[in-house]
Amino acid sequence: MDLDIFWRWLRDFHLPAFGAALISVAYFLSSAPTQSFVRRALASAHGIVIALLYLVAWMVYLTHHANDTWARPFAGLMLIPIGLIVTAFIVFRGRMMVHLLQLPLLLCLLWVWLRGTVIVTGFLF
Repeated sequence: MDLDIFWRWLRDFHLPAFGAALISVAYFLSSAPTQSFVRRALASAHGIVIALLYLVAWMVYLTHHANDTWARPFAGLMLIPIGLIVTAFIVFRGRMMVHLLQLPLLLCLLWVWLRGTVIVTGFLF
């Protein structure tokens, strides 16, 4: 596969989900090492969950189960990363500047919600 085509495919369709996962890694690495692993994982789970929801949307589409009835449940699942974002503000112990990553994370969440809804309903263009 041509590297330029691969990069455009990644950039146009999957980069926001990958970026959300990278933000989770940044949160995990920036959290205080004195915190328990569970608290560090909980404070950094939001981006991984966003990426997993995007993966689930593709799995629904690729297994030929995509239809209009999936739109509302998929939108409801977006509440999980929103809850985890709020949890990150409470549980995270580390440099507070890391919370600025929530701005691009919210954009990634919006993109995954919009693009994921298109995918699970089968209206791909």
